[in-house]
Amino acid sequence: MDTNLEKVVNLGKKVKSISNQGTNIAALKRQNQSLVLSIIKEYGPISRVAIARETGLTKSAISKVVGNLIRVGLVEEAGTDDTFVGRKPVTLRLSTNNYFVVGVGVERAKISVGIANLEGNIIARKTTSLRKDDTQRIILRKIVNLIYQITKYSNVEMKKIIGIGIGSPGPLYAHSGIILSPPNFPGWHDVPLKKLIREEFKIPVFIDNDANVAALAEKWFGNGKGIDNFIFLLLDVGIGAGIVING
Repeated sequence: MDTNLEKVVNLGKKVKSISNQGTNIAALKRQNQSLVLSIIKEYGPISRVAIARETGLTKSAISKVVGNLIRVGLVEEAGTDDTFVGRKPVTLRLSTNNYFVVGVGVERAKISVGIANLEGNIIARKTTSLRKDDTQRIILRKIVNLIYQITKYSNVEMKKIIGIGIGSPGPLYAHSGIILSPPNFPGWHDVPLKKLIREEFKIPVFIDNDANVAALAEKWFGNGKGIDNFIFLLLDVGIGAGIVING
């Protein structure tokens, strides 16, 4: 092989290696941030020392991750841990006022919309009834209108809403957000609800079966907190179940 060509090939290999390293570092950084956020959500208020113990990360790594999360407004200091002997460590919790999320519950007889801070504290909620003959277009418009109304009612700017979660009767595809043909919803066939709501508000939208999201709510904020395995039964017009296994 020509010497110059060898140099070019070797240089290309080095550049690719460096690029892969950068990608891996970025992925690890996101993974660590996600891990720390989940620990703070689950156990907060919690100190940096306790986070390091729970995650297995070094104190310096925790310091960097927490610093970034505080800087972007996802995490805030919540006082000191008075149960600690000696110097009281500063505890951390999810931000209470910087960002918010919207939750939408679709039922046969009504639509409920709530807005909450990152700790899951609901600051406002609104409900509107559904008629049996409401079409897909009418129901979609009611969901959109309720979201706009609740942000205005709670004085939360749309730029502070970082996500919308929707619980809907199935069957549905959670990843694509397509609702197939739920019972008692005439005219609902292959409705791309996730796509339609995302296009309206230009923020991330997540959708899942109503029983699954109810189980997650119990796991994060309710009676299932701290429990790794349980079944949530939803009794409404139909019967559904959300199952949590190994947390």
